Amino acid sequence: ACLVGMEACAAAHHWGRELGKLGHTVRLMPPSYVKPYVKRQKNDAADAEAICEAVTRPTMRFVEIKTCEQQGTLVLHRVRLMLMRQRVQLSNAIRGHMAEYGLVAPVGRNGLQRLIAILGNPDDDRVPEVARASLAPLVYQFGLVNGQVLENDRRVRESARSTELGCRLMEVPGVGPVLASAMVAMGDRIIITEDEPSLHRMWSSLRQKKNPRWRKS
Repeated sequence: ACLVGMEACAAAHHWGRELGKLGHTVRLMPPSYVKPYVKRQKNDAADAEAICEAVTRPTMRFVEIKTCEQQGTLVLHRVRLMLMRQRVQLSNAIRGHMAEYGLVAPVGRNGLQRLIAILGNPDDDRVPEVARASLAPLVYQFGLVNGQVLENDRRVRESARSTELGCRLMEVPGVGPVLASAMVAMGDRIIITEDEPSLHRMWSSLRQKKNPRWRKS
């Protein structure tokens, strides 16, 4: 059995699991922690030398090898974020084009639905037919993407409730199903030590107020 060091980049967790099955000890390291050990220009040989040096450092922080289930949950979260960005993009496009005809709706989904209702009414002559036909695919895509986001939200909630750790995390004020599910999937990121109790708060964007807000007397 050998000690195998790798940067925690693309496919590293897969190969870490495979090498672990062969009896090797695998250590994954963040690329930013390996970079200081590169002595010359970046190439495969220089990277290998830097990894060999970094993996033996006693203070090096290693990344826990994720299971297939953890990576599957991370895929769920990444796809969810991508779909949410697409939904915002489609919403902004519809709003922008409708504003050219003086049709402006309040911020929010209800406001957007008003614009979609106008586009769906062929008797409304405030929008020319060519524009109505051009925006129809965007309206269709918005409905499809919005449905996929809602389905992903349901799956995220199920993922958070499916583990004991996820249920415990949701008992913490400010931690909902999305954050709890992501924290369980990240694995090593939720390990809190006595020496560094702020690591969890830094990663999860939960901040403690160190200074009270100044008030005028």
